[in-house]
Amino acid sequence: MALLLHHAAAVTATDDDERQPLHVAAFSGNARTVAHLLPHVPHDGRNAPSGDGLTPLHYAALSGSAAVVRLLVEGGAELGALDEGLRSALSWAAGEGHEASVLALLQARSAAADAAGKSGPPAQGGKGGEGGMGGIDLLDQGGMAALHHAVKAGSLGCVRALLEHGASALQRSGGGELPEELARRGADLSAAVAAALCTVLGGAAEVEALARQKALLAELDGEAAAREGGAAARAARSGRKKKAKKKKGGRPEVGSQPGDGDGEGEEEGEEGEEE
Repeated sequence: MALLLHHAAAVTATDDDERQPLHVAAFSGNARTVAHLLPHVPHDGRNAPSGDGLTPLHYAALSGSAAVVRLLVEGGAELGALDEGLRSALSWAAGEGHEASVLALLQARSAAADAAGKSGPPAQGGKGGEGGMGGIDLLDQGGMAALHHAVKAGSLGCVRALLEHGASALQRSGGGELPEELARRGADLSAAVAAALCTVLGGAAEVEALARQKALLAELDGEAAAREGGAAARAARSGRKKKAKKKKGGRPEVGSQPGDGDGEGEEEGEEGEEE
């Protein structure tokens, strides 16, 4: 590979499936070859889709090579790139049960989110959303999130990793199934694996549901406190206005003399006597 690159081999040439050498190297899981190629591939080539929309990072996820995943991410691969079926590299790694690759992708997402938080709001990028990373609970065209794919693959390690990094155990598939329900009816899973998955997912769903309930109650309490505070403020303003009016009403007007208010009554009395 080094010799070919030395003699200016075309690193962006494509085969019949529109795959470039980087796609092929990533799919082989050969970290050494990928490391040789990357410096010679332009930035847009590092995220170039093949004929079916798979980027080199997708192929690395499929290969299960966490080392290649890390090399590509460090080289500028887009974590949220989606193929024609709206699947991300994370979705493919989870669906293949490649725990090491799933962890590498999740760690890269966390690092990117931390960096975006320090530098300000992330720019919205492409179909993936979330600053270009893609939502961890994003449903693909088949109605499945990464967690659903991990459950279907029977990978307890991938399921745990996804849950620990914020995947929702209450996310329903396009068909309306919770991950736990998918595990319970998993025809291709052994009874032991299905039971283990149900235990983990059921516990996570319970914790998440409780957290959502607490958040909702806190929100309602906050709204109630805001209403009470607004009512108290209005009452205080009304009290100040009434006090000001009362104070103003008790003062004699400028230019008036004591007893002026009784003069009119006295005149009316005199007129009555004349009649």
